[in-house]
Amino acid sequence: MSFEDTIAAVLDGRLAPLRLELQRLATEVSDLRQALPPLLVSVPIAAERLGVSLSTARRRVRDGEWPVRRDGRRVLVDLGTLHAKTNEELSDVSRMLRNDRVARGGT
Repeated sequence: MSFEDTIAAVLDGRLAPLRLELQRLATEVSDLRQALPPLLVSVPIAAERLGVSLSTARRRVRDGEWPVRRDGRRVLVDLGTLHAKTNEELSDVSRMLRNDRVARGGT
């Protein structure tokens, strides 16, 4: 067995518990995503967050490209199904929402 093979075997043994922990955490994140309520926002806010014009957002809603929920006459876009598919994107959206809440005087 060469020196490189020995090092590789030692590293594999040391990394195995980390791989298992990473897999467990990925499963927990997936479960949390499914448990979270939908992120419903108005069409103008969805347009802003997704970087499109208001007319494009309305067209996407009308054409059924964006999932929506209706609350009386209000049309709410479910951003959670359109965006934030990766952990990094989820963190970015969470940070953006927290900053918006703080800017509006919330906590």
